Amino acid sequence: MRAFVWALLVVAGCQERVGEPPPSASAISPSPAVSVTATATAGPSVAPPTPVLPVSARTPLPAAPEVASDDPLRGKFTLAQATAGLSGEGELYAVMRTSAGNLVCELWPDKAPNTVANFVGLARGLRPYKKGGQWLKQPLYDGTEFYSVLRNFSIEGGSPGEKYNDSVGYFIPDETWQGAKHDQRGLLCMRAFTPNKSGSQFMILDGAATQLDGSFTIFGKCGPESVLDAISTAPVEAARPKPAIKLRKLEIVRSKQRPT
Repeated sequence: MRAFVWALLVVAGCQERVGEPPPSASAISPSPAVSVTATATAGPSVAPPTPVLPVSARTPLPAAPEVASDDPLRGKFTLAQATAGLSGEGELYAVMRTSAGNLVCELWPDKAPNTVANFVGLARGLRPYKKGGQWLKQPLYDGTEFYSVLRNFSIEGGSPGEKYNDSVGYFIPDETWQGAKHDQRGLLCMRAFTPNKSGSQFMILDGAATQLDGSFTIFGKCGPESVLDAISTAPVEAARPKPAIKLRKLEIVRSKQRPT
């Protein structure tokens, strides 16, 4: 069952589907994304349509990228390293300044310290990553695109290249903290290739997706609703927003008050 879920999610943002005609109803894999139950009323009971991931049953699951053996940090990177020199006091936030408005994400290092360390380190240019055969220490997320928007399911971004599954040269494992549930809109999660294989890609839930429980590490929550609405309702082609929605800059801040 878990392998089936990964197959659905990994393929959903694939750029290779651009130009592919929508699959027929018989070719679409069943999706457990949202379970909708009709509520009895005085009149006829009608359930809202259940969102279905646009994934063709004939589309193969892409192989996870290889892990580079030349990682200068040998896979070790701590929260202390990620936040070194960061001024201010209070909670840790990621401010995503996008072309559709600013998203403010409260980060949860107490629940997923290694995941937050990786995300913050890549955002601040402190965690080296591999691109074009070279290891770089520069902010990864600035100037990237949200490469997949599936309304009522997820908003995805954070790839170091043009393809949704481009690798950063290493993987980080899942952090499934006690009580973690993918049960609400706005949750900030890692986008796993397969279990225990996440890199830089993240996803912001646009609705409950409890089929992800057990992986896809939850490490924060984003808002406001108005910006989530602006991104989730944008026109798309093969799940990719057209025109592109850019993450112009991702800032990491400490603050006692929620930044804007």
